[in-house]
Amino acid sequence: MQRSIEIFDPSMCCSSGLCGPTIDPTLMEVSETVTRLRKEHPDLTIDRHMFGRAFEPFTRTSVVMDLIKERGLGVLPITVLDGRTVVAAGRYPSYDELKQALKR
Repeated sequence: MQRSIEIFDPSMCCSSGLCGPTIDPTLMEVSETVTRLRKEHPDLTIDRHMFGRAFEPFTRTSVVMDLIKERGLGVLPITVLDGRTVVAAGRYPSYDELKQALKR
């Protein structure tokens, strides 16, 4: 089975953390985690979707839409494993959390 991680980001200018007048260390860490996981798991699909730029992935992922309906857009970011398991909501998961989730 093809494993996947999807990160549903809130609206922002970029996902890397390198834009704007200051660097966002949280977004830098997420970018580094994604890069590291891609190297370690070449078969793993990792996608990031930014609210306001790519709305379709949000609507096709029921666990994401359910959380947004329940808690509003403040629940973003949401990280989903294999299209159905929420790994983290309202924050970005650490590298270790994602590695642990992939073991399940």
